[in-house]
Amino acid sequence: MKQLNSLISCRTEQSKTIGILLLVLFLFQVPVAGQVEPAKKIIVPAKSTNVNKAVPKNVAPIKTTPASPVTVTLSSPAPNQQDVPLDAVLSWTATPAAGLTFDVYFANWRDIDAEGNTRYVLVSSNQTAVTYKPAIVAGEAYRWKVVAKKSDGTEAASLSSVFFTPNNAPSAAVLTMPVNGALRVQATTVFSWQPSVDPEMKTVTYSIYQTTESGQYHIPLATSLSGNSYTLTAPLRHGETYYWKVRSADNMNQTSESEEFRFTVDPVSWADPVTAGSFTDPRDNKTYRTVIIGEQEWMAENLALLPAVNNTQYLDISVFKVYGYTGTDVTEAKNTENYRTYGVLYNQIASRQVCPAGWHLPTNAEWNQLVSYLGMTDNEVTKDNNVTSGIIADKMREQGSAHWSFTPSTINNASQFNALPAGSVSLYGFSGLGSSTTWWTSVPAGSEEVITWYLSCSQNTDCIIRRQRMPVDFHSYYSVRCVKD
Repeated sequence: MKQLNSLISCRTEQSKTIGILLLVLFLFQVPVAGQVEPAKKIIVPAKSTNVNKAVPKNVAPIKTTPASPVTVTLSSPAPNQQDVPLDAVLSWTATPAAGLTFDVYFANWRDIDAEGNTRYVLVSSNQTAVTYKPAIVAGEAYRWKVVAKKSDGTEAASLSSVFFTPNNAPSAAVLTMPVNGALRVQATTVFSWQPSVDPEMKTVTYSIYQTTESGQYHIPLATSLSGNSYTLTAPLRHGETYYWKVRSADNMNQTSESEEFRFTVDPVSWADPVTAGSFTDPRDNKTYRTVIIGEQEWMAENLALLPAVNNTQYLDISVFKVYGYTGTDVTEAKNTENYRTYGVLYNQIASRQVCPAGWHLPTNAEWNQLVSYLGMTDNEVTKDNNVTSGIIADKMREQGSAHWSFTPSTINNASQFNALPAGSVSLYGFSGLGSSTTWWTSVPAGSEEVITWYLSCSQNTDCIIRRQRMPVDFHSYYSVRCVKD
């Protein structure tokens, strides 16, 4: 019995030892000989970098969406809008608009730094409204932009925009010197004018224009002048008539123009001066004024030699007439006012014979030389019956209205040629006194044509001068100007 109990006790201890050993093997996964090892569970990481968490079956998974970008668009004034009223309100839109605040930046568009960047001023910050009323003045240009800010600190800026407030042009400059119509102006004259006044008190600069053709202004003589005068850097041509004006501009490029003035440069100071003189014709002791123009010396009066008076037409001989006189008495003809003022009218045959010794009837080439020196273009000189610009006639015609019926304001007689309206005689009688004159030129004897120079001042036009070609006409009578040999 005692052995039985001892055996039972021994088996019990063995069972406890085996149980403990099995427990250890289970806990540490130690395979037991003859036992099949169970398959290991492989855990595959999720594609997301976040650790997967178990979600209760009754709760839907949360989907995250990226934040939408904010877009700020400036609405009013429109880009580059002109004449924006001074009480204008800036406005803009933002998308999406929820939860935003805005900073408004403003600048005068000329306020830039050394690198050319606009220097904005923050004029309003952290506002929720999408409008802002700036303080602006007339005649300016402004640049502005808006920055939208989110609660998380991120920002989105609009594009910048420019607008312009109403701007008035400065007043026109008032020209002062040379005065309008001035004669004998110095070749290196100083132009001056009264300053313009700008309504918005902006800085005004000036451009000065000068031309020899009224109203034909192209390239300015000088620009960006800050003062109200300008001195020529090169002398003007002596005896020439010039026109000039001044354009005023503010810094917003609003402009105004002065009226046009004209002046004539002193003819006494030509490169080859105009020199007044005199000559006494020994045939009748009449003294004539003379003038040197360039390289030529001309009589400054119409020839008045009158050996006879013959009012018969169609005679192939030398014939002499005095305008308006129909008698045949030389003394009586010389006592008329027309003779003392305008001289004698000659037919072509007489014109070749009447100039005194040392003088001669000018050729067409010599007339060309005269008008070219006075400024007629080569194109004008080569054309017959071509009406030139009035400038040449202005320089040759006597000033004033004592003898001429019509006197344009441009007449200056700068050459001192003293052309008078002596008229002419044709088959139809006397005509043109007070409004025109014609001079003979020398052509070879036997020529089938004659050449004359005609100067006229009519009521509706400026004075003109032109060369005329015509068939030989024995009943035409014109004036003579002699040129020195």
